[in-house]
Amino acid sequence: MIHRSDILKMIQSGERVYLTFYDGEGSSWTLGGRILQLIEEAIIFRVRTGRDMDRMLVIYLNRIKSLEKTVGSRYVS
Repeated sequence: MIHRSDILKMIQSGERVYLTFYDGEGSSWTLGGRILQLIEEAIIFRVRTGRDMDRMLVIYLNRIKSLEKTVGSRYVS
C-alpha cells in the first residue's frame, strides 16, 4: 500500500521517480517522471517524452504497483 505521506514527501522533494502501474486492461507500465500533485485518490504525474514535450497523466492510487527512486530499488510498494 502506498501511503499518502510518502507521496507528499516525493512531491515536496521534486525528485524523479519510477512509477509502475496497471492500465485498464491489466497490463503494467513503468514510467519515469515527477509527481506533481496528489488529488483525492489519484496523482498527477509528469512524463518527459523526449522532444521537449511533457505528458500529464492522472493515475489512481489503487492502480499503482510501485514507486521507486531508481530502477530496481524499491522506494514504496
